[in-house]
Amino acid sequence: MKKALICGISGQDGAYLAQRLLNLGYAVCGTSRDAQISSFQNLIHLGLKDQVKLESMSLTDFRSVLQVLTKFQPDEVYNLAGQTSAFTSVNLDWHDYVIVDRSLFRPTDLAVGRGNPHKAKMQLGWEAKYKMQDVVRMMVDAKLRSLSHSA
Repeated sequence: MKKALICGISGQDGAYLAQRLLNLGYAVCGTSRDAQISSFQNLIHLGLKDQVKLESMSLTDFRSVLQVLTKFQPDEVYNLAGQTSAFTSVNLDWHDYVIVDRSLFRPTDLAVGRGNPHKAKMQLGWEAKYKMQDVVRMMVDAKLRSLSHSA
């Protein structure tokens, strides 16, 4: 059985990737900065939380990375950890909407996280099925539906 490690499994993309890999017969281990206090709502929503092994790991802490890699020994590693912003995909300047309080920054937060879709297509044969604007629209619609159900 192949084993996959998903860094950032608590996010929407990480949870859906876990679902896909579990359906393909993988053993899945997922990481979050602090697995003990993370809610893993996306995994719970998909009914997957009990099907994956969850570990705490910070990508900026070599020891925690080595510990998880040694313990789980994955065949594949997916890095979806970090923060994303929907503002740029819909042509909004986030500076107009967000107030940044630098006193709340953690030393492990990434300054910039970027993916290269051309490289993913060339090296992995992966191509996005949806445009970013469509993904943002789906995310907003899903959030609005979840809020209307909880009200």
